[in-house]
Amino acid sequence: MFAVDRVALASPGARFHPAEKALPALAGIGLSLAAPRPAAALGLFLFFLAGGLALSRAGLRVYLEILAAPAAFIVAGALGLAVGLASEAPVDARALHLGAIVLYASKEGYARALLLGLRALAASGALLALMLSTPANDLFRLARSLGVPAFLVELASLTYRYIALLAETAERIRTAQECRLGYQNARRGRRSLALLVAASARIAWIRSEAAWDALRSRGYEGSLAVRGRGAPFKPARALAYTSVLGTVAAILFLGAPA
Repeated sequence: MFAVDRVALASPGARFHPAEKALPALAGIGLSLAAPRPAAALGLFLFFLAGGLALSRAGLRVYLEILAAPAAFIVAGALGLAVGLASEAPVDARALHLGAIVLYASKEGYARALLLGLRALAASGALLALMLSTPANDLFRLARSLGVPAFLVELASLTYRYIALLAETAERIRTAQECRLGYQNARRGRRSLALLVAASARIAWIRSEAAWDALRSRGYEGSLAVRGRGAPFKPARALAYTSVLGTVAAILFLGAPA
């Protein structure tokens, strides 16, 4: 999260209106989920990768580090699709018999897992291109301008901020524990982990109460005033991004039969 925030705030694309990037990003997610074959989904991902790097100037290493977590989740889900569980394995499928249950993998399962995994990866690339070029506050203001209830926007904003704060607090506690050899063996590690969770929860509760008291003392009425960048929305730029995306998608989708 911290890496995404740092990259987005320093991104050249941050000076553009968020809607100019949100429109092609949402279109890209839809196209990714509709990709008819693995090659098309992979092509879309590479396109979003290039677009994200161009808008954010993050560098390939930083981009891949940020992508690692969602990619690992996608791979785990794809493996679950590739492997089936039944009482009897299909014909021509590799099977592992576990008593009355058979664990099997077939070519159809491999193909389905590959296609859905690459679709999810391409959709993640489209979303990441938006996140790495748009600060979180700009996205929250965009959501509010589109009619999302203020309560939900404020809740999402505060949750986003305090997740980062809680993660930083937990990291500091863990560093202190490691300096005191709190994870020297399995027994001490379990005890230190339990203390870490308890201390983090307690600190989060105390800080949330303090933050609420501070908001009420300043006359909070359900909306946080956050200064924006004030970039004007330029439909031509959003249309240009979407047109390029549509052209690439047409080439990838129609280049070969599904």
